[in-house]
Amino acid sequence: MGKLNLSSVLKKSLLIILGIVIAAFGIAMTYKTGIGTNPMATASDGITKVLPLNYGYANLLLNFIFLVVAFFVKREKINLGTLLMVLTMGIFINLFTGLLVADVPFRQYQLMFNVLGTIITSLGIAIVVLVDFGIGPYDLMTEVIIDKLKCSYRMAKIIADSSLLVVGIMMGGVFGLGTVGNVILVGIFIQLFIELARKSKLVLT
Repeated sequence: MGKLNLSSVLKKSLLIILGIVIAAFGIAMTYKTGIGTNPMATASDGITKVLPLNYGYANLLLNFIFLVVAFFVKREKINLGTLLMVLTMGIFINLFTGLLVADVPFRQYQLMFNVLGTIITSLGIAIVVLVDFGIGPYDLMTEVIIDKLKCSYRMAKIIADSSLLVVGIMMGGVFGLGTVGNVILVGIFIQLFIELARKSKLVLT
């Protein structure tokens, strides 16, 4: 990545936060549909069933576990963006979940809004990946799978999400049709957005 001056750090940090805000809005939208959100949510909910923790602390614990694993196997990818993801994602999700108070429209068009939320989430994550200033602890697991299996980002994301979903379900975490759709679609759309950005020579660094 090379040495960065203060201006570059600020620019990258703002772009990371933009990606986090977009992803958090998408996650909140899928949550409001009531038919399931991402595997991380299922796993976090599962932890609350086996440990005396509320959802927020369970999510923080899960992120910390992934961060520790990443430190040993992918530490070169840990950066300010990683810490921003850990510290702010939950805050923005809670914010948007509170702002999206109109449950009725979401309930009436559950599948449509769930898919739309998934696409928005994918766009946010793609921005974070393209900025290349550190990614979320869980997303680092996708990078590890890519390195080990030499597969595409899409396939690695599906493998990571499917594995986490199974673990979450085994612990008693709540899931639904939207969760399954998230596992299938997020990796596809993230890779699509990344490829479109690179083909258009869009620079986010």
